[in-house]
Amino acid sequence: MELKLFSFSLIVLLLAGCGHKTAFRVASVTLSNNQPCISVQKESVTKDGRSKLVSVTIYQRDRAGEMRTVWEQNDIKNPTYVTLPQQCIPISYNFESDKEYSVSVVTDISDDTVESKRIWVRNFTLEELKSQEDK
Repeated sequence: MELKLFSFSLIVLLLAGCGHKTAFRVASVTLSNNQPCISVQKESVTKDGRSKLVSVTIYQRDRAGEMRTVWEQNDIKNPTYVTLPQQCIPISYNFESDKEYSVSVVTDISDDTVESKRIWVRNFTLEELKSQEDK
């Protein structure tokens, strides 16, 4: 009987989504001058409205269907670039039409806790972004 009650309680907790807060968020990707503008949302900010940019990685789907890293900026040891919500993150990559991309952005809102890191991800194509812009 105790095992059934434990199993039922565990299933209820899992279905309710109780547990640790997830660090994953959906990145904002829009078009600006025909290039993707990648940004984070307001929930990533500290009290003064800023978060540190730890890393940005751009992936592109290859012919085999795998996502491969095509561009990366990594400041894990000393993140100094500060970003504001909805501010385009500078990316020196020339995105191409008819290609599928994925972006991963890691921000940090505190120097002293791992829980303060946020991982922003999003898949997109330029065509998808153009169609959203036309709406």
